[in-house]
Amino acid sequence: MKTPVAASKVLLETLCHGGRDEETTREYLHLLSRENDRMAELAEQFLTFARLDNGLLSVSPVPCEIAPLVAEQISLSKPQFICKGGSSSYSATGSPEVVTDPAAIKVILSNLISNSLKYGGAPPESLVESGFSGREFWISVSDNGEGISTESQERIFREYDRGDRKLSSSSSGLGLGLAISQRFARLLGGKIEWAPDSGSQSSRFILSLPVS
Repeated sequence: MKTPVAASKVLLETLCHGGRDEETTREYLHLLSRENDRMAELAEQFLTFARLDNGLLSVSPVPCEIAPLVAEQISLSKPQFICKGGSSSYSATGSPEVVTDPAAIKVILSNLISNSLKYGGAPPESLVESGFSGREFWISVSDNGEGISTESQERIFREYDRGDRKLSSSSSGLGLGLAISQRFARLLGGKIEWAPDSGSQSSRFILSLPVS
C-alpha cells in the first residue's frame, strides 16, 4: 500500500505548490485518480482474501453461459493491453451453459487475465480458451511471457508470494490474485493448475470445474 500512497502524496504536494499549466494539472489529476484506483483495488484484495480465509464468503451456483462472462472480462482488460501494444482474445468450443457462480468466475478470470498483462511479453498477449474434458469444464488463460522458474512453481498459489523477483519488481500487486482465485475454485468444487504452454516458455493457468 505504501507505493500508491507515496505516489499520491508527491502528486498532491506538487499540485499544492501551484505554478503548473492546465495540461500538466490535468495530467497530475489523472495520475492521482489512477493511484486511488490502485489503492481501492489493493484494499479490495485484502478484504476478499481475509473473508475467504475466515470462511465468510460463499458461492451461489446458478445456470449461466460461460462465453459472455469471458467476453466481458476480456473487454474490460482490452484497453490496458492496447495501451501496451498487446492484445487479448478468446477461443471457445461451443457456447456451454454450466452451473456455477458467475461472480466467482469473474474474479478468477480478472486475476488470471491481469497476470497475463503484468507478466506477459512485450507487448503482452493473452489467450483465453474454454471447453469440456470428460465430466469437467475448463477455462485456460495463456500469456506470452518468460514462464515461471522451477523454484517458484511450488509456491505460486501462496498468499503474498509474487514469484520471480525479476518479474515482480516490474509490476505492482500483493501476490494475492492466485491465492484468491484458487480458494474460489475450491469453493466451486474445482481447482486451478499451472502448466507451461506447449512449445514455449510462457504460462498457462487452467481452471477446471465439475459439470453438474
